[in-house]
Amino acid sequence: MAQQGNDAYREILQLLKERTPTIPLLDPTANVLKLVEVEKEHGREIRRLEERHEDQVSELRKQLSEAITERLDAKAETEKVRVDARLAEVVAAAALAKVEVTTQTSGFNVRMAAVEQRQYTGGGKSAGLNAGWGYLIGAVALASAIAAIWLKGH
Repeated sequence: MAQQGNDAYREILQLLKERTPTIPLLDPTANVLKLVEVEKEHGREIRRLEERHEDQVSELRKQLSEAITERLDAKAETEKVRVDARLAEVVAAAALAKVEVTTQTSGFNVRMAAVEQRQYTGGGKSAGLNAGWGYLIGAVALASAIAAIWLKGH
C-alpha cells in the first residue's frame, strides 16, 4: 500500500511538471537598468513640463500686470478729465463772480460818490441854516435885553 501511495505521488508530480510552464531564469540587471532609464526620462519630462508651466505662469502674470496697469491708467485719465472739467467750471464761476463784483463795486462807487456829494452839499446848507438860526436867536435875545434895560430906565 505504501508502494501504491508513492506511485500515485509520483504520477501527480509528473502531471504537475508537464502542465506547469517553465519560467526561464533571466538576469534582472537588464530589466532594472531599463526601469532606471525610463525613470530618468520621466524625471526629465517632468522638469520640462514644470519649466513650461512656470513660463506660462510668468507670461500670465505679465499679462495680468499689463492689464491692471492699463485699467489704472484709464481710470486715472477718466479722473483727470473729470477734475479738469470741474476745474473749468470753478474757473468760469470765479470769472463770472469777478465780473459781478466789479459791476457791483463800480455801481457802489457811483452811489457812494453821489452820497458823499449830497452830504457835502447838504452839510454846507445845514451849517449855514443852523448858523442863521443862531444869529436870529442871538438878535432876539439882544433886542430883549436892550428893551428890558430901556424899560427899566424909563
